[in-house]
Amino acid sequence: MNLHIDEKNRDNMIKAQHLEAVDKVPVELSDQLDFLHGWRDIDCRDYHFNAEIVLDAQIAFNKRFRGTGIIGPNFGTALEASAFGAEVIFKDDNPPWVMEALHNFDDLEAYVENLIEPDPKFSGYLPLFYQTYFYMNKLTDGQIDAPLGSISSFDVASLLVGLENLSIALKLTPDIAHKLLKKVNNFIINFIETRAEVFGVDKIELINLYGDNAGYISHDDFDEFVVPYNKEIFDYFGSEDSINLYHCDGRLNQAIDLIPKMNCNCLYSFDPNTDLKEFVDAIGNDVCLMGNLDPIRILRNGTPEQVEAECKRLIEIGKKAKGFVLTTGGEVANGTPPENLDALFRAIDKYGTY
Repeated sequence: MNLHIDEKNRDNMIKAQHLEAVDKVPVELSDQLDFLHGWRDIDCRDYHFNAEIVLDAQIAFNKRFRGTGIIGPNFGTALEASAFGAEVIFKDDNPPWVMEALHNFDDLEAYVENLIEPDPKFSGYLPLFYQTYFYMNKLTDGQIDAPLGSISSFDVASLLVGLENLSIALKLTPDIAHKLLKKVNNFIINFIETRAEVFGVDKIELINLYGDNAGYISHDDFDEFVVPYNKEIFDYFGSEDSINLYHCDGRLNQAIDLIPKMNCNCLYSFDPNTDLKEFVDAIGNDVCLMGNLDPIRILRNGTPEQVEAECKRLIEIGKKAKGFVLTTGGEVANGTPPENLDALFRAIDKYGTY
């Protein structure tokens, strides 16, 4: 199985992520489960557990939409949480759902005290993840990039104990919250390090951290409970020329100034309800902005003409940043008409040249 690689778009994206000049706005699309479930009529459980089905769907997207999309194993939010022993529910029509282990806030201290750092090779669904990657990479003759990203510690912690309980802890028992986040962060570092070793990656050039729940907390809480842990990971693996990419499609307006502080140099697929110009004005000289077309209101529910017009608007704003990549603010949604995705590419061709 051969992948379609748009070398020009890929090179421009890497340059933009490094805040280097490009001649055309690059584009990337996240082809996660939600869109592929409807477009390819896939049982969501097969998407996670049948490597041939997921690879076939991802390659179909890759070839249909100009070489964009992620190729590789996808277990959604299941990996890190399952490693800590969380129960994960897999359904035929939805992404995996993590069942929080804690229902009573009064039990949080004991839960955190007894929480043991998982084995980064053999816990939860991690063995299946490794096996799936190697099998998919074999089927594509080694064309798949080694997946080294992770859900951020704040979001893993909120999956384990519940966002409500974690949010209460930030205010009432911050020491316990920090203890939980430190345990999770240590695991994430070991998990990334183990994958680099297992996958034979000598130099880590891109680190992805994903976390939507951090968008629900205040500026000061973000500064205390998100920034230091993400920064620890980016500092540990990053280098002078690495791409430290953070995704949060929760609300980040209140924390814009903190994005560079955690050594993030690329903000990916952020909240489509935020004003791109606000981010360009605030951090556009320091952070590559990859965003933030509304995947529901515009891309799924709009007409091709509306998609093209909105993409033109975003391109004109994004060009003023030092680095800009056009993508969606969140994943491409189930039911998105393919012709609306075609309209996005037409807008790039018409308006994307610098």
